[in-house]
Amino acid sequence: LVIANPNDEAITLTLTLFGPIGQPFAQPVSQTLPSRGRLFQSLGTLFEISSPIADGFVRVDVEGPGAVGFALIEVQDTLLGFNASFGNEGNVLYSAQMASGGVMGNRVFTSLKVVNTSDDPRVVTITAYLDDGSPLNTVFPFTLGSGSTRQQPVGELFGTGSPISSNLTTGSIRVDADGSGVIGDVIFGDPGDPDTGIPNEVDFAAGLPLQTTLFEKAIFSQVANGATNPEDASTDTFTGIALYNPNSSSAQITVRVFDREGMLVGEKSLSLSENERTSQLIEDLMPETADLIGGHIVVESTRPIVGQAFFGNNTLQFLSAIPPIIVE
Repeated sequence: LVIANPNDEAITLTLTLFGPIGQPFAQPVSQTLPSRGRLFQSLGTLFEISSPIADGFVRVDVEGPGAVGFALIEVQDTLLGFNASFGNEGNVLYSAQMASGGVMGNRVFTSLKVVNTSDDPRVVTITAYLDDGSPLNTVFPFTLGSGSTRQQPVGELFGTGSPISSNLTTGSIRVDADGSGVIGDVIFGDPGDPDTGIPNEVDFAAGLPLQTTLFEKAIFSQVANGATNPEDASTDTFTGIALYNPNSSSAQITVRVFDREGMLVGEKSLSLSENERTSQLIEDLMPETADLIGGHIVVESTRPIVGQAFFGNNTLQFLSAIPPIIVE
């Protein structure tokens, strides 16, 4: 965990580690951070535990004007991170990312997690839609107790099978709760290679919080298409974008890509019908961006939508997810 105090005065943190059914996993820890100070420690060191932690969450209560935080997670051969969640006053959450399965060498997994941070039980329904907007499956209402979590691979959750042995299924996810306080995330990436004898070995993965606010205009702050060093294949990068329309009517969408000087490089208009999703590489969407290193993406829509971007290298040694910076 990395927690920083950006204020002119000291703050006091109280950190509590909860297990998957809402029970404290260890004794709470209190720590004072001076002005501009930070905490940077592993969970094992912070809570003085050595046993494995397979699920749960950390709650940070702050006495003072506030803090910012980040969690860095190591999964086999990859790293991923999440900014701290500040809660959810709404009752619907979305993901423009759902992918499970594929062919040899191009398989992917997605794992969904939801957490009830409220003091009351929440009744939750999870629905998956295919790219064309047709429903894939619904996990009918289940009760998530106060402080409880549910974490499951989407292949298991929606019945599409193992990501290692099944055909590729892609689409989007909607989570409905009967009250506020439910948050969540998706982790996606390489499901591991059974030929290595280590089926759970993950070479690359990325994560994003479930989106709680729809946008009509958003910025994605990263574009990396092409190689920074033609002699090194690992520097050959790609950038993609996924957009999902959760509305009952069509959304007309414009995607624009700008270089690092703010000059327009490419523009593309799209139309997404009810619950339809698109996921494309930026250089396929706009071939003129094929060698663009540095820049940003602006997405505007006639209806509030869900979106995310991602970038990695073509040798699939890393993958990073980019949340939207919502303008309106």
